This record gives sequence, C-alpha cells and structure tokens, in this order.
Amino acid sequence: MDDHDEPGPIDTSVLTEQPRHRSTLIREEGYSPVQFTEHGRKLNRWQCEHPAVLDLLRRAGFYYVSRLRRLQLDQSLLGALVERWRRETQSFHLRHGEMSITLMDVAVIMGLPVDGGAVTGGGSYQWAELCGLLLGVVPEDIRGGEIKIDWLYQQFHDIPLDAPPAIVRATARAYILF
Repeated sequence: MDDHDEPGPIDTSVLTEQPRHRSTLIREEGYSPVQFTEHGRKLNRWQCEHPAVLDLLRRAGFYYVSRLRRLQLDQSLLGALVERWRRETQSFHLRHGEMSITLMDVAVIMGLPVDGGAVTGGGSYQWAELCGLLLGVVPEDIRGGEIKIDWLYQQFHDIPLDAPPAIVRATARAYILF
C-alpha cells in the first residue's frame, strides 16, 4: 500500500493510541460504524421573535445563534470524521494532512464573539436557587444542573409583547439555555 493512501502524520510515533483507535478496528471483521443519536429535533420548535428578547440576544452576542436552525445529521460524514480524529494531536488526520477546528472557526460559523475572558465557574451550586434567581421559576424535576428542554420551552416560549423586563430577561436566559 502506498504511504499516501493512509491519512496520518509522517512521524507515526505521535500516534500512541493507534492499537485502540477506530481506524485500526476498521480492518477487523465485525467492525460496525459509529451510530449517532439526534437529540436536536426539538431545537427548531422555538423560534424567538419577541423584539425585547431579540434585543437582549443581540447584546449578549447570541442573536446569530438564535437564527440558526438544526440541520439533518450526515451520519456517514460524522462517522468518517470520528474515524479520523486523533486525541493525541487534537486534530483530524486526512489524506491532505492534519486539520484542527479552532475557536475562530467556531466564532465565524456560529457568529459568536470569542474575545474577552473565559467564562468559567465552579462545579458546586444550589441549582434550584440559581434557577429561581436567573429564571424566576424553578422546575419541579431539576436534578443537579439538568433542566428539561421541554420545560424551558413550555415556561418561556410565549410571553406577551408587554411582558415586564424581569420576564424578558428570564426568557432571554431560557432561550440561550434552550
């Protein structure tokens, strides 16, 4: 086999996990491709059109994300990318060379600002209290930091045009979470 038929680095010593990598398994009998499960079908359901909420989304830098719609997953393309991702180098190994996705790529595709300090936080919160503070309401079945997407939609998707500022702010936060 020609050296150019296999995607990967010229110096293969950097691929320390090759024996356990999917690309090794492909050659074995009984190989099955990665199966992806779509959880995003509900995301197109909430199209925020409330002017005050849209203004807050613009100010927060999330307006363009709010205009994106969920796309149909291409199972074959995603499977091919998974099979070419190398954790050791944090890059895809393709026939033409290595390729990485940068923060700037994400910023351009999603229209998100990426300048400024990183947004981080600790791991221990009083989640019900935090929901009450930021959303004005606490879901009954909150577990850890998990809020059901259906609950967000039901609580916040249809607010009146003359909603008080606190409700508008809570709706913008809920939409960003959604």
